[in-house]
Amino acid sequence: MKKLACLQILAATLCWTGTASATLIDRGNGMIYDSNQNLTWLQDANYAKTSGYNSDGLMSWDEAMTWVSNLTYGGYDDWRLPNLEIRTTYFDFGFINFITTEIWSAMPPIMCLPFLGTPIGICQLPPPPPFTNITSELFWYGIDDGDLAWASDVGGFLHPFALYPKSESFQAWAVRDGDVPEPHGLALVILGLACMHLVTRKPVAPKQAR
Repeated sequence: MKKLACLQILAATLCWTGTASATLIDRGNGMIYDSNQNLTWLQDANYAKTSGYNSDGLMSWDEAMTWVSNLTYGGYDDWRLPNLEIRTTYFDFGFINFITTEIWSAMPPIMCLPFLGTPIGICQLPPPPPFTNITSELFWYGIDDGDLAWASDVGGFLHPFALYPKSESFQAWAVRDGDVPEPHGLALVILGLACMHLVTRKPVAPKQAR
């Protein structure tokens, strides 16, 4: 009976942990999983400030790299700054750089309508994603080039993606590769493993009285 109950718990654990399919999934404990990019974000985009590490969360690139490399949160110590990818397409008249970033890919799209037939657009921000403390400040990326490093606002609209001096003070948003289990999902996993240990443990023969 005990073996059957433990196996049922373990099976339910394995099935339950693989059913999520949303793009942004709130894992609890201040972590958001981006299933499209297989990334886990801190829900607080300015955790360096709210945690008391920094008075306003604005740091130089080197300070941001030091903060994120020493960050331990949710039991994980492999946090980093977001990445970006630059794809250069060449034409007869020159070239164009197409930039995509992990931050931008996690944000819902911004809807823009043309203004009176001109290239100028009137943009309406979508409903906010499940993140907090996203401001108009620039965010550092983990990509540098000598004394410069990449930064932009979350969408690259008000402050375009560009290389800035590392001495500038911008925000740092922590992200890590992979998923994290939800708190109750982790408890189920631990419970299932504990049950398997009980099932497979060999009984100890009682000592014979002398």
